Parts: sequence; structure tokens; C-alpha cells
Amino acid sequence: MKQFILFFFIGFLVIANYAYSQDTITLINGKQIAAISIPDSESTNIYYNVPKKDETLKLKKVDLLDVYSMKIAGKPLKIIYKQDSLLGYELSFNDMTNFIKGEQHAIKYFKSPLAFPVGFLAAPVAVIYTGYYGLLSPAVVATAIGLKTPKLKKPELISESLRNDKNFIQGYRIQATKAKVRNAIFGGIAGVAMSIILLTVISK
Repeated sequence: MKQFILFFFIGFLVIANYAYSQDTITLINGKQIAAISIPDSESTNIYYNVPKKDETLKLKKVDLLDVYSMKIAGKPLKIIYKQDSLLGYELSFNDMTNFIKGEQHAIKYFKSPLAFPVGFLAAPVAVIYTGYYGLLSPAVVATAIGLKTPKLKKPELISESLRNDKNFIQGYRIQATKAKVRNAIFGGIAGVAMSIILLTVISK
């Protein structure tokens, strides 16, 4: 019994230490990476450790050019992004900050539940009426869905200045459009696969 209590206490300390010492890497695409530690590196990559299911650590990396900021536990926020038109980073620091906030708002609140079923249902119809050309339906449907400008979700959760900021809106729209297109493509691929299976069964 004493051994069980000791192991439980040690396990609790390990989990608590992980939660406390966790670092965060924010990417330019708005996504965030939670890491246990970020070893120092002089290369063009940032290396970080993530936990695996067997409680061991896996070393991964991300290109420094894709990183906006790093927050290491116990240290101030470190901004990596720098405006550089030669690299395609024409936005100023403040503009990029608002752009990423728009991306993160879309990641958190924008949902596209209809994109997948639309892509899924359009695929078999296209295959039936156009034959092999129907295999292109995922790309066609995704393009059509991507042309519609996504509406701003949860506007009440952001300040008026951000709602009127063109960089925030652009970041939001780009990220939301990516989500719609991705769902439509996945739905279309699933629909094409189902169509091929059905046609194969019918032909036999």
C-alpha cells in the first residue's frame, strides 16, 4: 500500500511538472505546438520534444521561417517573426500579429459541417454522369466551395478594432477557406472511393 501511494505521488509530480514546464511554439499559420522542452539550436530549425504514448519523448523540428513566436516556461515571450519582403513576409510586426489572431480565431470557432457531405454526395453523381471525369469532382467541388467568402464567427468575442482590421479579417478568411476546402476534398475522396467500389460490385 505504501509503495502504491509513493508511485502515485511520483506520477502526480511528473504530470504536474510537465503541465507547468510546457512550452509553446506559435506558427505563422496560427497553429500552436505544445512542447515539453525546446533545446537551444543554432540551425535554421527549432527542435522540440513531444510526449509519445509510451511516455517517452520524440524529437521533432519546425523551420524557423514558419515560426512566429516561442514561449518557454519561466521566460518572456520571444518573437521570431521579422518583416522581410525578400522572404515574402511583407507585413509589419503589428500587422502579422493581427493576421495570426485572425487565423487562430478561425481555427477555434469556424466550422464547416456541410463541406464534407457536399463533397461526398457530389462525387458519385459526377462519376455516374461523367465517368472517369468524375474523379476530378473533389477538386472541382473544393474550388467552388472555396470561392464563397466565409462569414466571421463569434464576432462578439473580439474587439471592434480587430473586427475592422483588414489583416485580422484576411487571416481569418484564409484559414477558414482552408478548412472548407480540406473538408470538401476529404468528402470528395471518400465519395469517389465509394463510387468505385459500387461500380465494381455492380459490374460483377
